[in-house]
Amino acid sequence: MPLNSVLDFPTWCLIPKRETKIDSFLLQHPQYDGSGVIIVVVDSGVDPGAAGLQKTPKGDPKILRRLDCTGCGDILLSKPLEPINGYINGATGRKLKIPEKWINPTGYYRVGSKNVYDLYSKETRQKVQQKYKEDWLRQHTSHFNEANRNLVDFEEKNTNIIELNNEAKFTKEDIEAKVEVLTNIEKKFSDIGPTYDCVVFHDGSKWNACVDITEQGNLELCKVLGEYDVTHEFIFLTELDHFNYSINVHNDGKVLEFVGISSPHGTNVASTAAGYFEEGSDKNGIAPGAQIVSLTVCDNRLNSAVTGSALVQAIIAIVELSKNKPVIIHGSSGLQYAQMSLSTHIGELINEIIDKYRCIWIADVGHYGPALSTVTSPPSIGQDTIIGVGSFVSPEMMSAVHSLRQKLSGTIYTWSSRGPSIDGSFGVNICAPGDAIFSHPSTSHCNSKLKECVSVASAYVTGAIALLLSGLLREQKYFTPYIIKRALENGTTALEDTETFAQGHGLLNIENSFEILTNSDSSPELSVRFDISCGPNNIKGIYMFCTDAQPCQEWLINIEPKFTEDTAPVEKIDFNLKLVLECAAPFIEYPRYLSIANMARAIFVKVDAKNLKSGAHTTNIQAYNALNNSRGPVFRIPVTVIKAKEIDTNNYTYTSKRKIFAPNTIKRYFFKVPENATWAVFNMNCFECTDVGHFTLHCMQILPIKHYKTIETKFDLTVSSNTDNLKSFKVEGGIILEVTLAKNWNSIGDMSVQYSISFYGIKPSKSSITMLAVEGIQRVDVTTLRGEEILPAITLNNSIRILESTESKIKPLSVRDIIPPGRQIYELVHSYNFSLVKPAEVTLENPYLRDILYQTEYESHMWMIFNSNKQLLGCGDANSTDCFIKLGKGIYTVKSQIRHDKKENLDKLVTLPMLLKMKLINPITMDVHPTYICALLGEKKTDRFQRSNSPFAVPLFISPLISEKYNVKTNNTANYLSGTVTFAKDDLGKVDTYSIRYMLHRNDNNKKNTESKANNKTKLDEYKEALKDLKNNWMKKMNEADEIKTLYEEIEQGFPNDLQVHINMLRFLQPIDPKVQLPTFKEDEINKYKIDDLQTKVLPLCEKILRNLDQDEILCHYASKLDIKDNVKLQELMKLKKNALIESLCHKGIALSRLYQYSQNNVDALLDCKPTKDDISETWETLCKFVDPKEKNVDASVLLFAAWHAAINKHYGRLLKFLLNYQEEKCSREIDEKCIEVCKLLEWHHISNHIQRIMPSKYPKEYKPF
Repeated sequence: MPLNSVLDFPTWCLIPKRETKIDSFLLQHPQYDGSGVIIVVVDSGVDPGAAGLQKTPKGDPKILRRLDCTGCGDILLSKPLEPINGYINGATGRKLKIPEKWINPTGYYRVGSKNVYDLYSKETRQKVQQKYKEDWLRQHTSHFNEANRNLVDFEEKNTNIIELNNEAKFTKEDIEAKVEVLTNIEKKFSDIGPTYDCVVFHDGSKWNACVDITEQGNLELCKVLGEYDVTHEFIFLTELDHFNYSINVHNDGKVLEFVGISSPHGTNVASTAAGYFEEGSDKNGIAPGAQIVSLTVCDNRLNSAVTGSALVQAIIAIVELSKNKPVIIHGSSGLQYAQMSLSTHIGELINEIIDKYRCIWIADVGHYGPALSTVTSPPSIGQDTIIGVGSFVSPEMMSAVHSLRQKLSGTIYTWSSRGPSIDGSFGVNICAPGDAIFSHPSTSHCNSKLKECVSVASAYVTGAIALLLSGLLREQKYFTPYIIKRALENGTTALEDTETFAQGHGLLNIENSFEILTNSDSSPELSVRFDISCGPNNIKGIYMFCTDAQPCQEWLINIEPKFTEDTAPVEKIDFNLKLVLECAAPFIEYPRYLSIANMARAIFVKVDAKNLKSGAHTTNIQAYNALNNSRGPVFRIPVTVIKAKEIDTNNYTYTSKRKIFAPNTIKRYFFKVPENATWAVFNMNCFECTDVGHFTLHCMQILPIKHYKTIETKFDLTVSSNTDNLKSFKVEGGIILEVTLAKNWNSIGDMSVQYSISFYGIKPSKSSITMLAVEGIQRVDVTTLRGEEILPAITLNNSIRILESTESKIKPLSVRDIIPPGRQIYELVHSYNFSLVKPAEVTLENPYLRDILYQTEYESHMWMIFNSNKQLLGCGDANSTDCFIKLGKGIYTVKSQIRHDKKENLDKLVTLPMLLKMKLINPITMDVHPTYICALLGEKKTDRFQRSNSPFAVPLFISPLISEKYNVKTNNTANYLSGTVTFAKDDLGKVDTYSIRYMLHRNDNNKKNTESKANNKTKLDEYKEALKDLKNNWMKKMNEADEIKTLYEEIEQGFPNDLQVHINMLRFLQPIDPKVQLPTFKEDEINKYKIDDLQTKVLPLCEKILRNLDQDEILCHYASKLDIKDNVKLQELMKLKKNALIESLCHKGIALSRLYQYSQNNVDALLDCKPTKDDISETWETLCKFVDPKEKNVDASVLLFAAWHAAINKHYGRLLKFLLNYQEEKCSREIDEKCIEVCKLLEWHHISNHIQRIMPSKYPKEYKPF
């Protein structure tokens, strides 16, 4: 081939238009390019900087409006501030210099702050974090190598460590501490991101915002953005992230809203539907003239999950938009699984904007195929008003877009979800091309990307509808959402050799649909849809499961016309259709004619499946207008019949014949699962295979009022002659099982395979076991299907604590939260508190609120976990039950928000509890025994049971936990443990799992101990002791010096040797609090020490305590081996003495250190006590006899004295080590600030800068809003 030749590339395939006649439609009607139509992308946000999303062909802004409906981008702003000498204080505490060039007639500014990682998508956040860590590590490694060299040099110079003096030992310890600190900091490195200050002001015409990306307060270097609705301005935050954001301001300047993207998905959708490139039409989206409104409903805080509150916010914005131009809504599903479509809150609102505001909603059907009834919500929601789109791939797309080496027949993607919906509706209405090479967000550093996704198909149809509406507007034709949906369905091109469940009514054909629409402007059914309800459950179509034993059913069908809300009464009165019903399926008996006015009509349909083969059968009853049938059916009644095989009870196995599988060949089998079956095994063999084939095995059972994921298993199989494909999955007896085997659409070549499905079962008498510890042994009976071996195994994985609400508050939200025309949304905010004595991975559950977004009555349920510094550590919603958050020891607060527009519905949840689920570090196994006596005596655990004779039951006995396996007192507080139970010996049967809950019992012996003590005292002695304890407790709570002194003197007079009262007084005089007790190096702070108190109060009190304690006695006691159970009273006394000794030594050491610093700074000062370093070291050495400061969980007072001792000796490595140890126990701003100071002294600026960078996020002033 000549090097200078020009090669032909089918660029038209990159966003395919020929298959659906869109290219010829635009060639014939170039002005019908989507102009005058708004496409609302309800998704993850649209990047205004992505290629093709800047302008329309007319030069108008492509993206008309951008809103973040999740609340993730909201910033609550301060009250108006007036600059002082040109500066204002930012929300982070930084001083912000106001540029003189800013125009602000009022002279007032509002400030707020935002952690930038809250705005980033997961991919962008990881990219920025990686680059930041790489830069940080380069500096860190240099300091780490230097510290190691210093340690080696010291060891080479001091070979005999035993002979080192104290000073040299401390020097060595300091160098070792530096190495250890640097190692630990790298190991525990965490980047929670910088927090930027934001300034908002009004320039007289619009709101403006500026973000201080310099983190230095230099706003002169920062870009000012106006409101996007007014200016259409956007900018990226940094060169690295290229994260384009815009701003909106709400509530009269009280709320600043950042709008970015939470994933590339929304940008991909917008580019497919309406991208416009000046250089060529092949790169254009389907409707280049349409404008985009971006509504972000995927919440970054929830890893880009959709929330109900975001959807409601989007609906409010859509209602406002629909007042001016026709609105087409693209709402990708993908995150929710459909169950029975109930008329609940979100569903009602979506239907309302279609019925009342005449919006058109398009949604993909999901990518959860190839099994049936895998359509997601939406489109399977409420009424049948949303257009569900499946995903198609043509031969040309396979070649040009996917670069396959062979052209295959056009088909529906294997992974595209199939109908019908669980409620019987079609689910899939039409199909369209489901892949393209389209624009990608700037933050990905990629101009375009190939993506095969069902949302591409729905975006394609969205653009096609924009073309149709553009043409109808130009020709001044009236339209409604109902006639648009009907025209799309009736105008499709049926795909040969493609099942109806996948393609719906067929492939989009825009020319046919446009012709139907232009001839429908006067049809009587223009403003009406027909609500179909079938059977006793009022589902949207006939969905029948049967076997040969029950082949016939009669269905009552109700058909009711539903008009758009703006339909005139006279049109409703005059409405009367004469309909002719048709159905091609011989197994359906139905009436031939139906006359219907504006009222519901009922008909009976009989389904006779006795002559049908086992499998899935689908048809529909079509209703034609008798006066004009050229426009296609007015409505359809979908009919799906699933006829299942009965399994041979001799071997409970079905074996197929050899089958040839070409690309995208799909074989479906339906079985009536035997009653006692609990799992099945699929086995597949390949014959005469030279190639490798890629298959999908999809097994599913549909349960009433449950989404299909309840009992669903999906495997990706790689099949060759040398592979063994043996898969097991859980089943439920008595329910029809679908087993679908599909060769993937792009797996080239034919394969001959054979497979079998075998059923097994070990069925317990209780599907869920709840066992109370106090009730003792639990009996469970199990029955087998075919005499399987029983080997029970119980594993407890989680501990659960019930959290009671400490505060509940219902209040109306802002004016942004009003559903038109005037339904105010309220929020119910709960507060919960909990503490952890051990680190744990936790999540939260609310059993009252369901995890299906579109089927819950409430808008949403969102929770956030904060630490004691108000730092947000994690959040979740009703779908986050398996998303665990790692927490350390400490006290935590949970904020929970539930929203609804009816306050009375929230009133019912004011006392709502939550479940705190904590992963057990070491899962616990429970013992199972063959007899009650064995369980009682703890003998003969069930290592193996012989095969049982079905159907006789085998009894099993579960013994309660012993304290060695789980000690209630030493673990995090919990109400019960949860886990799983399996009964099968065979590993393939381990998929058959059941849940267990073990209710704990806390045995409190405090009362018994108290009674034993009281036996040796008179009632008067008990009274005096109780009064002393009461006064001691109140001493800890009081703040006034005179009151504390009075109590101290009263207790000391009656109990002069009481250690606790002296310790309480000591804590008041010198609190063990990092806010006041951290060592300092600043002279002005040292000069503020209360020297008199240290000399006359603290040190004398320390000496008084130490004189009353026999150090040798304490050392001897802890050196001896005593059985704690033998003398609990002695143990408690010695523990009290030891703790008092340690704390008084620490107080003494800190006081001496302060006096030493003061005396060094003020040489001429007259002090009664001028301690030396040796005095402080002597106290330190005494302390180290009783406690090792390097140990974990050491008392805070020890760590503080250790920090002082290191500071006095200028051992900055040791000092930083003790500070970080303290920080692990209790995180505080003061410790971090001191760490910054010490790191600067060590010249570890990369560490001090990092701590400073993340401090605003670690220590926010307020809890983050929802």
